[in-house]
Amino acid sequence: QIEPFLTAKQVIIDFSSLSVEQTLSLAARAEQKQVQWIDSPVSGGTVGAEQGTLVIFAGGDAQTIQDLSLIYNILSQRVTCMGSTGTGQATKICNQLIVAANSTLIAEAVALASKAGVDTRLLAPALAGGFADSKPFQILSPRMATHLFEPVQWKVQTLSKDLNNAVQLAAQHQLDIPVAARALQQLQAHQQQGYAEADLASVILQVEQKAK
Repeated sequence: QIEPFLTAKQVIIDFSSLSVEQTLSLAARAEQKQVQWIDSPVSGGTVGAEQGTLVIFAGGDAQTIQDLSLIYNILSQRVTCMGSTGTGQATKICNQLIVAANSTLIAEAVALASKAGVDTRLLAPALAGGFADSKPFQILSPRMATHLFEPVQWKVQTLSKDLNNAVQLAAQHQLDIPVAARALQQLQAHQQQGYAEADLASVILQVEQKAK
């Protein structure tokens, strides 16, 4: 919709999360009008956006990315130039692959702990600082333990879309990523059960439903 209004030497900063293929296609169309496209997907969630502490993965001309630092600094704690156009999105896809696949493992761990008689509300503080600890674990584990999924922080459909992009990108490069593929199947199944708009922590319900 903005294409008719583009003029030479403009710069488009795309903060959305797209596939690499889509990004390269849009960048090529922009280039026809002598407009630069900088893919700049973010990570950090709602809290990061509110506090201006997002991290940004930028793909495109390095000098242009540096020139945009005043804009980036308002939104983020760090911006990293990952390479040419599309590499920002590729990095975000890898980031989401880790988050999404990790979330399914966290759900399995919480469910297993519960079956073994553990007070799962204590998992987050108990594992804090250890090798299994992570921001997703500290956010998701307490929610999974208490089944409190509001307010929504990560939508199931969003992570499912991003993980699908990862699997598709891997296929394009003839790379087998079976753990990600299995996690995608689990998220898609959960989404089809009516949890598309639900918080990612709700995936614990699917694991518990399968328990015998």
